[in-house]
Amino acid sequence: MVAIYKLISAVHFEKPKKLGHLGYNMSVRLFFSLVLCACFSSLVTALYIDGCPMYGCRPSGSFSFYSKVPGASASINWVSNFRYTPVPQPYGCVSNSGHVVCQYNNVFNEDQGYISVNVTDGTIRWQDRVLRHPSLPLLDEYGDVTGSDGTTLVHYGEDGQKFPDIPCSNLTPLLNMALVGDAVQYLLLVSTNGNIVVRQTNGIPLGSLTLNATLDGVPGAFLPVSQPVIYEARFYILTRFHSSSTPASGSNVTFRVYAIDVMTDISDRIKVGWYISVGETKGLSPSDTLTDPQALLFDRGSKLVYVALKSQGELYGILDMGNKANIQFVRKTQVVHMSKFVKDHCGLQKHDRKQELCQDTTDDVPSYLWVVTSPSTIAGVSANGSVVVNYDLQKLLKTSVNISSMLSTTKYENTENDTLIFAITAEQLKQSNITFNARFDDIDVDASIQMTMPRDSADSIVSYVVALDTGKQAGSSEFVRWTVGVPGNLEVRGQISATSVSGQTDDDMLVAYAELPRKSAAIFTIH
Repeated sequence: MVAIYKLISAVHFEKPKKLGHLGYNMSVRLFFSLVLCACFSSLVTALYIDGCPMYGCRPSGSFSFYSKVPGASASINWVSNFRYTPVPQPYGCVSNSGHVVCQYNNVFNEDQGYISVNVTDGTIRWQDRVLRHPSLPLLDEYGDVTGSDGTTLVHYGEDGQKFPDIPCSNLTPLLNMALVGDAVQYLLLVSTNGNIVVRQTNGIPLGSLTLNATLDGVPGAFLPVSQPVIYEARFYILTRFHSSSTPASGSNVTFRVYAIDVMTDISDRIKVGWYISVGETKGLSPSDTLTDPQALLFDRGSKLVYVALKSQGELYGILDMGNKANIQFVRKTQVVHMSKFVKDHCGLQKHDRKQELCQDTTDDVPSYLWVVTSPSTIAGVSANGSVVVNYDLQKLLKTSVNISSMLSTTKYENTENDTLIFAITAEQLKQSNITFNARFDDIDVDASIQMTMPRDSADSIVSYVVALDTGKQAGSSEFVRWTVGVPGNLEVRGQISATSVSGQTDDDMLVAYAELPRKSAAIFTIH
């Protein structure tokens, strides 16, 4: 551990001492006053929002980060050099400056946890052999990892040193790990079975909650169906009502959004701030869990909770008014997933560079909520729910297109326009005014890995990672910043994150997980 600070009532963080290339480009640029424990002890270290160290990249679930995106010559930097079986629920990887941690999967049970990957060449640094198909972990500034599969809570040091395991009870299936709080942080574990648990960062339970309710005279509970999103000591969850008795096939299902506060009081440490109903879906099967990895996004600037009710094809904008909520708009649209650039958080901890990034200025370029509304369409939505821009990728690229990954939004400065990063599968791309960078065929890959990747450039369907500059006119040669062929024509799944090699001054690297379903998988970077 590079730096450890005792947990006191008023925590003060010094500038991190372990700063490489991203000490300015990402680490110092991405300050967010979170604290992650040097887990299972009474000490904590600073966790800055550097790159994408959790699912959704930020507690708000924005899938956004500060990054100096690779330029027009973007290309594959490295491909992982180990055999890899596709994970059952691919969320991508978490990463920051100098560290990449991903879900891992292979035939043996002990090969179904996490792997830490060298950012320089894609080789394995260390491997978790405890967890079985976990959700994505939390990654702190110094490479420490905290994660769980719902049965066990684990913590690993940067070098792979494992701390004592902590058993969990009745938390499967588990959504991705999260942190809640501002001056003091807590681990948030949410299961789709209805159990919500908050632990101190040393693993000690703080409290638990189930959202029991009686609806139209029927007893039951509201069960989480999507990843929680967080604003300081409050978190938001999309839930569906599940009756205590077996519901009939074709029953109506009611949805609610809950705002829940984590308190420092001796009693009522987890308390519902408000809840609001967001619709009812008819004709669903009792076995349909409706679980979705992303249905919420919180914008702390407007205090809007964006809710994608995918079973109804509706997008809600809900204003958090403290002790109550108000629906600002409801828009009929199918939401596949969404992203919005959210500026750094001005919390209780102070740092000059962080304050520069999180303060509003007249030169800041506003960001839309970017919504993937179909397999090939991205819409920019304003705070009142209006569609301001609409990108039809099939028209732009003049071929059949399917977005295969989550959508990421990035900037280098607040004064820049958004750059959208995502992956597609498409028919061969031939549009003359777009430059398609060298394909994976030119990359030297270990022969044993190449054998597990049966696709090649002769296939009619090809895979690319794409960067769009939203400040340019759609259809112009500058609008598509670049496209890079995915190694072995694999399909990118989950979130695309960012990292860098300590001490280098090049652009940041993008990190992605890709697979050929049921056959093979790989991790790769673009620089």
